[in-house]
Amino acid sequence: MVRNEIQVLKKISEGHKNILTLREYFETLNNRELFDRICAKGSYYERDAANLIKSITEAVSYLHSNGIVHREDSYEEMQAILRADYKFEPPEYWEGITECDFIRSLLVINPDQRLTAEQALEHPWLREPLPSPIGVPGDFDLLHSVRTNFNARKTFKKAIDTVKAINHLRTHSRNHSLANLLETSKKEADEDVANRQNAQLIYENRQLNEENSELLSIIKEYETTLQIVMKKFRIQSCEIQRSKLDMQRDYEALLDEERATTSQVLSENVTLQSYISNISSLVREAYDAQTDLDTDILIESLKVENQGLKQMLNIANIVDSEADLQNS
Repeated sequence: MVRNEIQVLKKISEGHKNILTLREYFETLNNRELFDRICAKGSYYERDAANLIKSITEAVSYLHSNGIVHREDSYEEMQAILRADYKFEPPEYWEGITECDFIRSLLVINPDQRLTAEQALEHPWLREPLPSPIGVPGDFDLLHSVRTNFNARKTFKKAIDTVKAINHLRTHSRNHSLANLLETSKKEADEDVANRQNAQLIYENRQLNEENSELLSIIKEYETTLQIVMKKFRIQSCEIQRSKLDMQRDYEALLDEERATTSQVLSENVTLQSYISNISSLVREAYDAQTDLDTDILIESLKVENQGLKQMLNIANIVDSEADLQNS
């Protein structure tokens, strides 16, 4: 593994400013660890984090362009990968962080949906100008949260290293009292780890209870809204049914009225036909009986009789008797 790392460093040696250069097979680190440098600086703002992440991402992108994958094989990272459960918690560690979208885009299980190093460099959080954060109004100093989070992780790692050392010493030690002492230390370390895990479980349980309460509230609100909607729907359905019944009754009443009117018109038509037939008969008889009379006198007489019949029957349009006489 060491030889493989030497070959990798040889390949990319002095190729990028943010990657350690291999000189005589030794790595040179003259500026202490990153955490110590952050603490010595005295402040740590979100813009500082963006600058650091940009530098690291540029180096990782350069590695990828040369066909090299950078992996973190620590115990904590392996546990996080196995759980595949990345959350922004505890909340106090993320207080003052405004750009969580960039981090969410990196913590995606599906590699096809996860940002590559090159795509990450194109994210607005890294592409925007990065001025000095000192004196920026409203900016939040993250140094306290970084120290708290780092110390907690460091303590947890020390506990794991202690357990490993105890197991190793226990195997090679012949002194029974030392073995008992180491066993006690191991139990204390285990208790410390268990307490931390218990605290994490309590926090997650509290979160679940809050989410459950919110869900119950939403369900109650939904049931209330559903009852109101169903009540309005029933009322509207009854109104529609009532309106249909009223329309049906009105239609039947109009139909009955139309039937009565039609029957009356038919009756009047029959009567009119009878009167017309009688008039024709009278005209024919009068014409046959009074052939010796003057035609003009006869026509005038018939007109007078026709007018009298119209007034008697109250009918405006009757076939003109003069036209009947001319046709006959």
